[in-house]
Amino acid sequence: MSESMSPTLLAQFTPDESTVYQRLSRQRQCTSTELIKHCSIANPHGLIAAINQKLVDSDWHIFVSVARSSKPQAAPIAYYRLCRKPVLR
Repeated sequence: MSESMSPTLLAQFTPDESTVYQRLSRQRQCTSTELIKHCSIANPHGLIAAINQKLVDSDWHIFVSVARSSKPQAAPIAYYRLCRKPVLR
């Protein structure tokens, strides 16, 4: 778990959100495919959006980037990275 994550905030996470956050805390980055396969998450992008809403007042956020597939029928793969927010001065 990240060192600055408050237990109160973690208590607000659903079980799926907690599973994904813990995976990102360990690995720092994962793909939508990994979340679907290893965490049984049906809608990774929606879940990440919900987690980011809960992280608004913390030092952390999950950066999302999407790689388009060259195959028209293939779904794009999203990459999620847990990042510390930059300090604004």
